[in-house]
Parts: sequence; structure tokens; C-alpha cells
Amino acid sequence: MSPVNQNMLVDDLKGQIANGQVVVVVGTGVSVATCENQKVDTFPVATWTGLLQHGVHFCQHTESVLDENEAQLLNMQISLGKTDFLIAAAELVTERLHGKRPGVFRGWLKDSVGKLAPTQPDIIQMLASWPVVLATLNYDRLIEAVTSRQPITWRDRDKIEDVLRYGEDAVIHLHGYFEQPDSVILGLSSYAKVINDPHTQAVLQLFTLGRTLLFVGCGGTFHNPNFSRLIEWGWEALKHSTARHFVLCREDEKAKFVELQRMAPWLYPIVFGVKHEDLPSFLYGLAPAAIPSHPHGPPTKPPPLNLAVYAKAVRDRYAKLKLESLDATGCYYRELELWRVFVPQHVRECQEYLPQVLELPKEHLRPPARRRPDRERRIGC
Repeated sequence: MSPVNQNMLVDDLKGQIANGQVVVVVGTGVSVATCENQKVDTFPVATWTGLLQHGVHFCQHTESVLDENEAQLLNMQISLGKTDFLIAAAELVTERLHGKRPGVFRGWLKDSVGKLAPTQPDIIQMLASWPVVLATLNYDRLIEAVTSRQPITWRDRDKIEDVLRYGEDAVIHLHGYFEQPDSVILGLSSYAKVINDPHTQAVLQLFTLGRTLLFVGCGGTFHNPNFSRLIEWGWEALKHSTARHFVLCREDEKAKFVELQRMAPWLYPIVFGVKHEDLPSFLYGLAPAAIPSHPHGPPTKPPPLNLAVYAKAVRDRYAKLKLESLDATGCYYRELELWRVFVPQHVRECQEYLPQVLELPKEHLRPPARRRPDRERRIGC
């Protein structure tokens, strides 16, 4: 990609951010940077491989639901780093922990990703300062810890709609949240749930049709079944679309994303630098220009309200009715006072109402007599 094209893509992305059209999808790379790849029981659980290695260790040494040979085979699968092997290992870990009792799976999540704490919040703070929707593929609460936003998962359908309709401050966990274990997408069976969930798939498709997706820290995202399904859908649905979606990557990652464009031509890589540490300064350059709330200086403080003066001004202004709609040309008419128009009512509620008692007999009903001309008054001059 030439520098000219890179600059054009950056300008396009900056405009979309400033217009509030972007959905930022945060991946494990952001969690790794935010917690400085914090280790729990010697495992870097902010990464997918580190979390699964911790899960195997937990199954073997804490809950005794894996023997040594099984643990060794699973660790070999995990070390290969291939998506299908990782998902298969995650399925077995999940199955063994749930098989003992559901609370064990919850406890593992709490004792692994639940312990991650932010030590370098710069990236999250920058993303949260933009007028964007924040979504994440991570199970942790690092974004919530930095921003105090509410976590919602793909299962909270009404809350997701509130975010999209009204811009509620929340973090959408597309693959689940550790404090809601039933929402966590980890193994094959859980991926099947989210893939076959019509609301979740509709939300992802809406992001591509009505918003601009920006993937940050999402190196391996596009190989998982959920986003593979989105790419398959987009091959036909976005064939004639002129919209662009973006993924931020290092210089040495660009080639694999250019290759990915063969299947997802709507996804454009933007290089943020040569190392992870270059990301914060690049994000700073994408931020919308700050618009001062008072470009001509802060407004002067209004004087305290004098209720007596205000009441008198209301009486003076509205005491006289100005009947401009009447043509009073050539004649004099007095100003009409408000209290002469509205007459107090003397109607009272009665206990019983008998219409036949109050009505006059028909023989007594006569048409009103016409007034004599000499008693009529002439109006006007």
C-alpha cells in the first residue's frame, strides 16, 4: 500500500470518527497492553493461548478433571496456535469444568481473567474519549475499570439496542463477560450458540452496513467462527458497497491483512507503526479536534432572579388582551381587560340529575321575540 493510499485511509477514518459513525472492536492486543501482559499463576491470561494454558493447569492441578497425559496433549494443541486447535482445547476445558459443576467454570474465569487490572490505561482512555460505540472480544473488565462504563453482553439484546439507538455509555462484549459465564464464547459449542443467534448476527451485519468498523488489537479475530461467518456474509452483501472498514496493524502484520482482503475486500489495513508502543500516539492523531464549548470565552453569570419584578412584568404584559385580529379602523374601542373575559363559573356538582324535572314542557317552548329596531344598538361610528 502506497503512502498516498495510507494517508487517504487515515483521513477517511478520522472523518468517520468525528461524525460518530465508528464501532471500535477491541481485541486481546489492547488487553495485553493495558495490563502489561499481567500473569496469573505464571500464565499470561490476557491472551487466548495463555488463558487456555491456565485452564489446563486449573483442570489438572486444582479440580483434578484432567490427567497428566490429557493435559500434555492439550498443551501441545494450544502451543500450535491454530484457531481450530485452540477452539477444540477450549471446548474440552469448558466441558470438564462444567461437568464437575457449573460453579467451577465460573470460579476459573474469576480466578483468571477476573484478576486482570489496568496499569497502562492510555489506549482505553483514548478510545473512550471518541464519540464511538465501544465493543470488545475480551472477557475481562479492563475497559470498565478504566471508564466506569456498564458491561453488556451479546445476550443483553435490549441493552444493545439502547446503545445503538440512544448512545448509552456501555461496553458491548461480543464474546461474553467473565461475570456472566453463560455468555462466554470459548469452545466449539459456545461458538455455535453465537453463530446461530439471529440477533447477534444482525447486530454485526448492521455494524458493517450502517456504521464503520475499526478493529484495534485484533490480530487473530478474523479466523474465529463468529467473524468468519461475518466475512462469508459480507462477500455477497457488501460486494457493491463503497464503504470501508478498518483494522489497525503493525508494519509486519500488513501482509496478512492484505491477503485477507481477498475474502473481505471491504476491510482495509492501516499501519500504526512498527511496534506495539507506537499505537497510543497513532490513536491520538485520529482523535477528533476538540471544539471549545465557549469559543468567545465563558459566559457571564446571570444575575439572581427577582421574583417580585418578574411577577409584575408578567402582569403588565398580559393583563390587557390585544385583539389585533379585529378590524377597528375608524372607530374607538377600549382595551379589553383579561378579567372581564374570563368569568368565574358557578356550576356545582349535584347528587342526582333528573332531566325530565328540569326541562320545560313543550307547550311552553316559544321562539324568542325579535327586538324592536329602536332598541337595537348600532356598533361603530
